[in-house]
This record gives sequence, structure tokens and C-alpha cells, in this order.
Amino acid sequence: MAGSTVLNTTLEFGILSIPVSVKSISEPKEVNFVRGTADGDKVKRQEVSAKVSDALAAGAEAVKALDADEVQRGVMVDDVFVPIPKEEIEKIEAMTKLDSMRIETFIPYEDVPFERTKGGYYLTPQKGQSKRTMKLLLDAMRPVYGPRGKVIRTARAAVCKLMPRSRQSLCVVYPKDDGLYVSVLHWAEDFSGAEAASRSLEGIVSGEAELSVARELIDALTGPVEIMDSMVDDMRALKLELMERAAAGEMPKVESPKVESPKAVEQKVASDNLMAALEQSLAAAKKPRARARA
Repeated sequence: MAGSTVLNTTLEFGILSIPVSVKSISEPKEVNFVRGTADGDKVKRQEVSAKVSDALAAGAEAVKALDADEVQRGVMVDDVFVPIPKEEIEKIEAMTKLDSMRIETFIPYEDVPFERTKGGYYLTPQKGQSKRTMKLLLDAMRPVYGPRGKVIRTARAAVCKLMPRSRQSLCVVYPKDDGLYVSVLHWAEDFSGAEAASRSLEGIVSGEAELSVARELIDALTGPVEIMDSMVDDMRALKLELMERAAAGEMPKVESPKVESPKAVEQKVASDNLMAALEQSLAAAKKPRARARA
């Protein structure tokens, strides 16, 4: 099913302007409980000032919630709220509003920091417009192969800014199959942990014998990508079951699911005996395949 349209904009490539629709690549099916009272009434949230909140906590009588026009935006200075004029904030929002996705640069696809991904979309031409231009861009970004399948030009990804809502986002547009996909990335200044992750195993050298068995274990556990698509969110499924029982008037009760032991490891092995653990895991991983051949 096609994703919902998040934004209609233009993808600017040099002096070319391609009208595109930015569409959701996913639609998370959140399952959340609501808050209420034992007599069947729903609980509502109301905004009050911190002073009123403290007074209520101390036993004061209930007070009227703040109206929308009483709430302002600003900053905290030495624990004191300093309001900022609404016009000044709106001026910044107007100055930074993006009317298009301008490609700032292209980078090799393999250099895209996908570890910084925080969301994704895909692009389609608006109402059939500029299909040829969009297809040309897609084909030009694909890798180019020479004789015997040798890559003579790697795939490219386009770097640009996107504003699907009220904030600018850094993103990359990249080719996959017969479409252009968008990955929204964390800004470099917001992304932490990358350097620590890169250094976390610095100086550790894998033994050749252990590496050989580890690779064999990975090969034995390698399967089709459909396995990933068959995995489900257990918490969401159990929440739905609980909600259905409650709606049907049954006593809400969730039975503990049976958790099977990992197939790769049948029993614990001392952490300092890495080779033994690998060999045992490999033997366990090969058993299902042996049964299947039989």
C-alpha cells in the first residue's frame, strides 16, 4: 500500500526542478493504553504553572487550567522564565522555512553514514509530472559497471535539507531498485557515540582459528531476507490481545509466552573458552539443516 504524502515540494538538481511528493515509507502501528479512573471516566491532562502544580501537590484546591494564549515560549535564566516575543520566534521560523529540497552535493553511496538514520521516506513524481527527469536522475545515480561486472563508477547519494514539518532535517536521497529513497539523518552535532563506538574495540585482534569458525557459524545461520520480514513486535501483539479481552468484558489476563532457548547455543559455556563456545554453537546451528536434508 502506498505511503501517505507528507510533503509536496521540488527536488532541485542544478538548474533542474523536479516536482516530487515525499511519502511515508512506514506507518507505525502504535498500541497505547489510555489513562482513566475506576468508574470508567477518561483522565485529561491540563497545563498549569509550576507554582500552581506545587500548590496542588501541597493540598490546595483545584484551579482553572491555563488558556492557550496564557502560555508563552521563552528560556530559563537562573531558574526564572524569560518570555521571548512571539514575533521574534515567528521571524526565525519564516527565515528558515524551506520551499524545496536543493541538492547541495553528491557523495559515494558507500560513504553515507546510515548509522545516523532516524527516519525515512520515498519520492514520487507529482501527478505524473517530470517522470523523465526523475528517472534520469535515478539512472545517473546508479553504479556503472564495465566488462565482467567491474564497478567503474560507484553509486551516488544526494545530500540536501528537508522540512517535512516545522524543523529542517538533514537527509540523503539514494537510488534503490526503481525508486529514489530518502533517509533522514541526525545532524553531526546531535549525533554522539560514533567516536566511542569506533574506539570501543580498538587494539583487539581476532585469532585466525576463531575467526574461521565464527565465519562458518555466520554462514550456517544465514538465511533469506524474508526471515526478517516475518518477525513481529511481541509487545504490540500482547497489548492488542489484552485490549480485545478488556473490550469483550473478559478479565484481562495475559499468559506468559513460551520463550524457546536460542537454537545456536544449547548450554552456557565459560566466557573465557571462546573457541569451545563457537564450535558448540556451530554444531547446534547445523542440526536443523541436517534434519532438513534428511
